[in-house]
Amino acid sequence: MPPSSDYCHCRCGTRVAFLKDYISTNDELNFENKGIFTDMFNVEVPENDESYHHVVDGKTLVDTFCCNCRNRLGRKFIAVPQGSRFEQGQFLVILNKLSYTNGHDLDPYEEDLDQDGEENVDQAGGPNDDNQDGGANEENAADNQLLVPNNGHIGRNGNI
Repeated sequence: MPPSSDYCHCRCGTRVAFLKDYISTNDELNFENKGIFTDMFNVEVPENDESYHHVVDGKTLVDTFCCNCRNRLGRKFIAVPQGSRFEQGQFLVILNKLSYTNGHDLDPYEEDLDQDGEENVDQAGGPNDDNQDGGANEENAADNQLLVPNNGHIGRNGNI
C-alpha cells in the first residue's frame, strides 16, 4: 500500500482517492474550484437512485458522498456524449472538500506543491523538517482505514 502522503482525504479524515488519480483542473473548472479524479474509493455513489442524478450539458452525473461522514464530495460522470472531454466513471470533485494527508487543502492554484502536498523545500537535498527523527513516522490513524469500494448504494440521510 502506498504511503499516506499519496492519498487525498475527506474533511473527516477518510481516505477517498490517490493523488495519482487526480487530473489537473482546466480553466473551465478552476473558477468553481473543482477537479477531476479518474477513480475514488471509500465513497458512495447512488447510481441506481435517480433522485441523485443531474443532467448537465448532455452529461449525466450522480452525487458522490464520503462513506464515513456522508458529506457530498462532488459528482461522478455516469453517462457522457461521444466526443466529450470527460469520461464515464470520472469524478468531478469539489477540491476544498478534500485535503492532503498534512491537512492542507487541494488547491488548483498552488504551483509549488509536490504530489505529496508539501512545499518543494528539499529540492537541494537539504534536511526535511517533517522527518528530523531519522525516519520514524508516527502512526496515522487514517493509515489503518479499511478501503471500501463504492458500491453504488447510499442510505437516505435527511442531512444531505
